[in-house]
Amino acid sequence: MSYSEGLKPAEFASQSSQTPLILDEDIKELLKDCYYPKHATEDLIGNMNTYTAKKIEKNPIRKVLAFDGGYNEVMIGKEFPSSTVAFYRYGVNYFQLNDLFKLEDKEFIGKLDIGKLHNIDAYNFSIPTKNIKSKTQKNLKNSIRYFLYNHFKKTKIQKTLMETLSWFVYREYRKPEKMTYLLSSCPECGKPVILYKHNMKNYTFQCPHCHEKIYLTDVFRLHELISENLAKGISSYLMNTLEQFLIIHYIHILMDVAPSLLKESLFIKDGPLAFFGVTSNMSKPMRELVDYLEHTCDLFLVGVEKSGEFVDHAHEVSQLLEPGTYIIPDNEYIYKYIIFGEENINQPYGSTTYYSNKIIYKSTKSKVFVLDIPSNHRLSKPCKNDFKNIDIILNNLDKLKNDRFDNALLPISLINQNVSISQSVSGNILKHHAETSLS
Repeated sequence: MSYSEGLKPAEFASQSSQTPLILDEDIKELLKDCYYPKHATEDLIGNMNTYTAKKIEKNPIRKVLAFDGGYNEVMIGKEFPSSTVAFYRYGVNYFQLNDLFKLEDKEFIGKLDIGKLHNIDAYNFSIPTKNIKSKTQKNLKNSIRYFLYNHFKKTKIQKTLMETLSWFVYREYRKPEKMTYLLSSCPECGKPVILYKHNMKNYTFQCPHCHEKIYLTDVFRLHELISENLAKGISSYLMNTLEQFLIIHYIHILMDVAPSLLKESLFIKDGPLAFFGVTSNMSKPMRELVDYLEHTCDLFLVGVEKSGEFVDHAHEVSQLLEPGTYIIPDNEYIYKYIIFGEENINQPYGSTTYYSNKIIYKSTKSKVFVLDIPSNHRLSKPCKNDFKNIDIILNNLDKLKNDRFDNALLPISLINQNVSISQSVSGNILKHHAETSLS
């Protein structure tokens, strides 16, 4: 790297150093041994089944709920060693679909009209992520575990998040429910522990090996990412977990209050329907919950991806799709054109993380979406019949367009405005707030 800063003249990069790179035989052989993504062609789409979204005569959806979150990790102080704190805000925006339709018929739209679409439940959370600990805990790892446990116990929307976590991991929606959960590692001794529901006291357990306290929230396994003074990579995994757990919580509420409301509610998540990294163990109970609901009540759930390899590919192939049509990428297609790796025919793409399959959809208004929709099973070669409510979901997404942004949906835009945290302005304010509080 050349030098470009300081009081002395800048050092400029060499104009001829590329010559030995071009002539190097090993580099030539390396490049010959590689391949790069193929561009979209008519033959590419021709090898896939292209489906048309079927128009529905009677729309069962009455209510739309959109879920999103944002976080910012800020550094406290400039001296060494540095310390960091992560701030989270996540929530749901909900409205009646008829209120949206009424706006389309109005010549003038007032604040009260818009307000009917802007019903927000938002929740705040914060954890230390580097060189900070709670005054009541012995280290950073236990501090994060303690704060997350308290957040789930205190955050209440008819029920606490902790009540829903127990309902979820022990499958309490079934009769009889599951009575055990296998935790892969105790946060203290690292040994596997069976969490018996009947031994749970105030949502805590005692490890049978080291006799230390285990919180029910330890099932997220975030403690596996935390070293003595650093929680590296924890922020994004926790954000994704909080967003998706809020969906589970609202499903829990509707099932208890009025199960019939599930049959007329569309749940939309900003981002994929998957649990990644150490939290991927949550994808299995989530698949079980989704399967249970689709067989007993009904469930309209979709994730909308805005970035990544699938989105890049979708924009390329969209020129080959007619409005109102979609493709369902199978394993062979994904590993050949999108994710470069060797296909395992016995293991569907994302089988350990996703509880959905991907759809590339070109709406009737020619908007392009990468959607995650739960299927009957995680499949290597999914087809339309594997998705129970796909036509209803796609028809309603067409109605929820947002013309302010490319390929955006109105409910996601509304919740994003409320929970997103800017990295610059908000970051500086949060930094000052944290420094003042800790001083």
